[in-house]
Amino acid sequence: MIGQELLQAGHYQASTQMLEAALKIGTCSLKLRGSVFSALSSGFWGLGNIDKAIIYMQKDLTVAKNLGTKDVLL
Repeated sequence: MIGQELLQAGHYQASTQMLEAALKIGTCSLKLRGSVFSALSSGFWGLGNIDKAIIYMQKDLTVAKNLGTKDVLL
């Protein structure tokens, strides 16, 4: 949650570092993992790192498909 708060405040570098650290810690929740991927894609987009943003967007899409939540994409 701290990484997402940093993102909302426009602190892209700090947020991406925090969110990537959260991924390393891990979680059993696919929904939480998808949320982190989404935030990371936004953070890297804000930093102008489009390639990395797209990678995390694709991971978020994969999680959404695994959850069976097609509504997320609408």
